[in-house]
Amino acid sequence: MNDQRKIRILIGVVVALVLLNGALLAWMGFGHERRGHLFRRTGRATFLADTLGFSARQREQYNQLRKSYFQESLPLARQMRAARQDFYQQIDDSLTDRQLAEKAAAVNAQVTRLDVLTLNHFRQVAAICTPEQRMKLKKILVDMPFVRRGLGRGGGPPFGRRPDFQRKDSIRR
Repeated sequence: MNDQRKIRILIGVVVALVLLNGALLAWMGFGHERRGHLFRRTGRATFLADTLGFSARQREQYNQLRKSYFQESLPLARQMRAARQDFYQQIDDSLTDRQLAEKAAAVNAQVTRLDVLTLNHFRQVAAICTPEQRMKLKKILVDMPFVRRGLGRGGGPPFGRRPDFQRKDSIRR
């Protein structure tokens, strides 16, 4: 008799957990319009076009510019990451300061190439903007974290991993 009671309680708990799980999945699935930022990741691709209020024609041009930019910049970013990893692996080597400076200069040259490519990309984006949109674009670019901190794309830990954190000055009230 005692075993039957334990089985009934166990079945009841399992049924309650299944129902709770189903309810949570339904809540997450049907409520995504209100909480889209939690479940969809469209922010990066459309942030600039949405913020600047691009027309349909501007969006097409922007998407083409964006596509060509990434085709060109991603290989540069990979090369830069590899050079940075090579640089930081010299911790146990007995290289002179001059040799280390040469390796650092090679990394910085790649950072510079990527930054120039990025600025030229944003110049092309600015060319498709109206004067009002151009002003917004300038403000957005100046507020970008790597510009605001004064660091090149190479800022942060050597392998591109950084803990997630939120700066107090970036929290909107």
